[in-house]
Amino acid sequence: MPAFDSEWYPRNMYLMDNHDFKYHLKSYGPQSRFGYKDFIPMFKVEKFNSDGRAELFRKSGARCVVPIAEHHDGFPMYASVLTEW
Repeated sequence: MPAFDSEWYPRNMYLMDNHDFKYHLKSYGPQSRFGYKDFIPMFKVEKFNSDGRAELFRKSGARCVVPIAEHHDGFPMYASVLTEW
């Protein structure tokens, strides 16, 4: 997923005076034709290793881990009443 400049790309790509807007326009075309939602089918997690991640947390001495399943882009990484799967 693109994160040009920062994790605020999903927001900034729609602000006409922002350099993320210009980058998106040059790289992907007009936001009206290719918006943030069009990245969703490209999002893959083939290399995600939940067991490896859990082991890393255990080795670090963490006693509690709270994964973030949604950030400011509003795209949840879990099924909810607000998403259609």
